[in-house]
Amino acid sequence: MRILLDTTRMTLSTAQLLNYSPLAKKYGRIAWTQFMRRLPVNLRQFFLVPEGHNPKGIGLFLGGYARLYKLDQEQRYLEKIQHLLKLVSALRSKGYSGNCWGYNFDWQSMFPCC
Repeated sequence: MRILLDTTRMTLSTAQLLNYSPLAKKYGRIAWTQFMRRLPVNLRQFFLVPEGHNPKGIGLFLGGYARLYKLDQEQRYLEKIQHLLKLVSALRSKGYSGNCWGYNFDWQSMFPCC
């Protein structure tokens, strides 16, 4: 279940809901992230965590398929490469002069320098 804000069409995520809870502090966010990562069942949908694609992960798969295609020249690898190129292209961050990508989620560093 997703809650949509009609005016901006943004998905209200758990991270946004947590801004109004005791977990809004740095270590609360880290604890929440670790809790969600270590659950034996996937409750992300229950907690309104939106699905998304990680551009770095897609880039790693893209590199792997490119290497496979270089070895075997099979059409299925080329199709995967074309699909992943379209996906990573669609995930580019807007408003910058060149190509750039970022995380598809809010993240909290345990170190103050990051």
